[in-house]
Amino acid sequence: MRERKEAKTLTAMEGHAFVQRFFDENVLRWLRLVLLRHTDAQFRLIGTKRDKVSNSQWTDVRIDLNLRLLAFLKGHGHQVTIQDDIRCTLVKEFDQPMLTTSVMDRESLNAALQSIQRTILKLNYLTFFIVSNSNLSFSMPKAYTQVLEYIVRERRLAKKSETRKEQLEKVVVPINDICGRLMRLAGLTGGACMDILRTLHNLGDVRWYESEDYGQDFKDLIILDPTILLDIIREVINHEYDAKKRRGV
Repeated sequence: MRERKEAKTLTAMEGHAFVQRFFDENVLRWLRLVLLRHTDAQFRLIGTKRDKVSNSQWTDVRIDLNLRLLAFLKGHGHQVTIQDDIRCTLVKEFDQPMLTTSVMDRESLNAALQSIQRTILKLNYLTFFIVSNSNLSFSMPKAYTQVLEYIVRERRLAKKSETRKEQLEKVVVPINDICGRLMRLAGLTGGACMDILRTLHNLGDVRWYESEDYGQDFKDLIILDPTILLDIIREVINHEYDAKKRRGV
C-alpha cells in the first residue's frame, strides 16, 4: 500500500515537472521572443473547455493557475525581471476572481468582452522588462536570415502536400540532411549551420530536441514547422475523445 502511494506521488511529481518544463521551454520562450520584437506587447490569458471540468476540479485548476502565475512573477533564474511596482499591480490582477463564460450565454460573453477591454485599458501603462539570455540578443546576420527564409519556404511547400505523411516527411527531417542543404545554399560550414539551428530552436522558429533527455529517437531530427506539434496533439486528443465517445465513456 505504501509503495503504491509513493508511486502515485512520484507520478504526480513527474507530471508537474513535465508541465513546468513545457512552460519554460515553450511558453516562456515565446513570451521572450514576442517582447524582444514588440516591447509594449500585452498578454491576456484565456482558457477554454470550461464545460469539460467539474466544479470540484475547477477549484483545483483555479488555485493551481493562480500559484503558477505568481511563481512566474518571482522570475525564472535570470531570464525574467519585473519592476517592483509592476509586480504589485500584477499580483493584485492575478488575485482577481476568474471570469467564466459560455457560448450559450450571451450575457456572460458580453461580460467577458468588457473584462478584456477593461484589462487592456488598465494595463496600458504596464511594461514587462524581459531580460533574455545573452545568446538570444543579437543582430541577425545575413546567414541567419537566409536559413530562416529557406525554412519558411519549406514550410509553405509542405502545407501543399496531399497527405499528412508527406507533409511530416518534409518538415521533420534528419539534421544532417537539412545541414547539407543549407551548406550548399548559404556556403556555411557544418559547425555554423548547427549553431544557427540551435539559435533558431531557442527563438522558437524550429524544434530540435538535441538533448539526450528527450531520447535518442529525436536527437538526429529537426522539426522545421513547430506548429505541426500542435496539430499532432490535437489529432491524438480528438481521436481519444471520439474513441471514448463511441464506447459511451
